[in-house]
Amino acid sequence: MRYFITGCTGFIGIHLCRLLIAKGHEVYGLVRNPGKIPTDLRGKLNEIKGDLEIFKSQDLVLPEVDVVVHLAAVISGRNSKDYEKTNYETVVHLLACLNNQQWKPKRFILASSLAAAGSNHGTKALRESDVPVPIEPYGVAKLKAEQLLRSEAFPTTAFRPPAVIGPGDPAMLTLFKMIKRGFAPLPSGKLQLLSFIYVGDLVEAIYIMSQEKGDEHKIFFVTSEEVITNRDILVEIAASLHKKILIVRIPKGLVWLIMAVSTTISNVFRTSNLYDYRQYKQMTTPAFVCTSELLTTETGWKAKTGLVEAIRLSTEGYKELKWL
Repeated sequence: MRYFITGCTGFIGIHLCRLLIAKGHEVYGLVRNPGKIPTDLRGKLNEIKGDLEIFKSQDLVLPEVDVVVHLAAVISGRNSKDYEKTNYETVVHLLACLNNQQWKPKRFILASSLAAAGSNHGTKALRESDVPVPIEPYGVAKLKAEQLLRSEAFPTTAFRPPAVIGPGDPAMLTLFKMIKRGFAPLPSGKLQLLSFIYVGDLVEAIYIMSQEKGDEHKIFFVTSEEVITNRDILVEIAASLHKKILIVRIPKGLVWLIMAVSTTISNVFRTSNLYDYRQYKQMTTPAFVCTSELLTTETGWKAKTGLVEAIRLSTEGYKELKWL
């Protein structure tokens, strides 16, 4: 089969490209910076040069493929407009571009997020049948993108992963480095309940979803069924690094103040916001827990990797990349 992937040089994209190429598929990737292509993928990944802005062109001709996987996204921004521009408006342009082609994909796959569904009310894991209530701008934009798919003439799948853990993830690198120094922050109060997914399990799920036949529009949570806490992550990272850590409990009022100051600085100096409202809500909400029972029932897929192994593999991956 032939695949076209946006975000192919990102954390999940690299793992997905490796899997697809190893299985003998032909992969096209949207590449803004060729220097980000790992050595083992050079010469194997068919490059389409450009960034997400190219989908605005009505004259753009894309190579005919069977499956389009849209992974590219923005996970931090100065304001809600930043999230909407990349996570929603780009999907509008991409879908319009695909509809302008002389061919149509057999399936379009959108990387959404558990954030599109929102947080838990009570202790029950979220299911696809639950009414989504996103609590921050990233989730709002992802939900709007999901809703676009319902009117497409070609089959679509939106998948909602929780926190993704795995080697090569720059988002978690800061936490690993902090713990390597011997300390880590944690909001005060009850421990947060979380779902997670190891990146290797996630890309296997994406592959299985890409093989689905039929004309339906589908939405799936993609997660390990193991429920963890925010403290569990810190403890397992420390164990994988053979470090003793001091976990510093931070009052939620101070967490909010740090977010407000960071956001103000970002708005004044027009710089990237390292800690915005989205991250504040995700850190302080009591639970983000979902279940993949629907995906397992329909496809047989099930996550294989627990938290301990996911953290161990992540640590090994960072060391191989000389990031730690």
